[in-house]
Amino acid sequence: MLRKIKFLLVLLIITAVNCYGQKISGRVLDIETKMPLEKVNIYSTTNETIGVATNKNGKFTLKHTFTKTDSISISLVGYKKYTLPISILKNNSKPIFLVKQIDQLEEVSINTKKKRDRLKFEEIGNLNSGIFSFASKILDNKIFIAGGDETLREDNYSKAVDRASMSGNFSISPKSISRYQEPSLNYKSYNDNLYVYTIDNKTLKKFAIKLEKRAYHEMNFHNDFLYIFGGKKVSNFNGKEYLLNTIEVLDIKTQKAIIDQVNPHKAVNFSSFVYKDHLIVIGGSKKVKKSGKKIFEDKIHLLNFSTGIWHEIGTMPNPRETSAVLINDTVYLIGGFHNNPSNLIESWNLTNNKWKIEGKLFSDIEKPALTYDDESIYIFDNRKIIRYNIKEKILKEYAINLSLKSARIHYYNNALYILGGYRNKKYSKEPSSEIYKVNISDFDNTATYRSKKII
Repeated sequence: MLRKIKFLLVLLIITAVNCYGQKISGRVLDIETKMPLEKVNIYSTTNETIGVATNKNGKFTLKHTFTKTDSISISLVGYKKYTLPISILKNNSKPIFLVKQIDQLEEVSINTKKKRDRLKFEEIGNLNSGIFSFASKILDNKIFIAGGDETLREDNYSKAVDRASMSGNFSISPKSISRYQEPSLNYKSYNDNLYVYTIDNKTLKKFAIKLEKRAYHEMNFHNDFLYIFGGKKVSNFNGKEYLLNTIEVLDIKTQKAIIDQVNPHKAVNFSSFVYKDHLIVIGGSKKVKKSGKKIFEDKIHLLNFSTGIWHEIGTMPNPRETSAVLINDTVYLIGGFHNNPSNLIESWNLTNNKWKIEGKLFSDIEKPALTYDDESIYIFDNRKIIRYNIKEKILKEYAINLSLKSARIHYYNNALYILGGYRNKKYSKEPSSEIYKVNISDFDNTATYRSKKII
């Protein structure tokens, strides 16, 4: 009897050593958006009946007794399947990131009544370098592009930590991390070039003239002159950022520029537009406190092109960094940032100086790219294009497989053109140099992700 008890005790000890507890928890996120993924299937590779699904916060708890050699599969429609050994998952407190499955048939035209789930697009050109937060304007079939942020950020330390933890080492040390750490390519730089992209023949031309290096600025046309102003620069001496008060006025025909030292609207991430014989500048931030909070420009400034004199013409009811478009006599301000991203759709009627909250977007968008046609405003940001019909007051959101932020968008001849921006990856922030085209006709062949009528 004593021998039998000893045998059972040994068996229990062996089982305990080779098994894990009955509860394994984790969280699953999208690798690009860092947003939680709901209804992700988490199940044992040896027995698919043992499994759970993530909740709306991307969290899961799987209760089962696993051995060290067991693995679990992580899957969700539209994402690549992922398999993890239990030994790694049990000792990894970091989120699990899933990568979207790129649909290679997305660009294929299929004769079917079923609508696509994402908008089609095609890459039609390339800028000489990746840039975001630049200025651009379209004139006839030409898109002018000035300056921009070329900064590249990599977090190779976090990458090395993750690789070390996934290697099976239960003890993570500086030495084990250093084995996986690669040199980072971090650099900070603003662009000083002026380009023109001709849509009809898909060519990019670089102007010989060099601009002041700037980003987060604006550009406008008036009587064959380009006005490039605002934004900030980076000091070559100490790497600090400074607001710019200069206005570069470029004659498109002669390609010669003059510098105007007077700009009362020194800010970043503001909006501007030409209305009749005036340049109107609105919004943006003008200072960052030590706490990280921004101070916003609430004053609206107007430049009279005929006299060359600036005027202060009013204040914003909701000051913030913002994107805006002028359609006829009405300015539409969409999204933006006031120490938090905004979902506001706001209008300003220039004929009677009336402000109005038109409604709200489906979600907050810090820096949307805007353009418009005869009926709608197109709002692009990170995998979605929202079509806002300004007459019917209807918002429709469409998915598109372009994970770009701080890009620019323009409308020409029944198509949208998306330029630059940056991609947030798991370990880096990378500027984009691509130019993409989206045909307006494809909106009718694409399913609406969500829609609503705003009051």
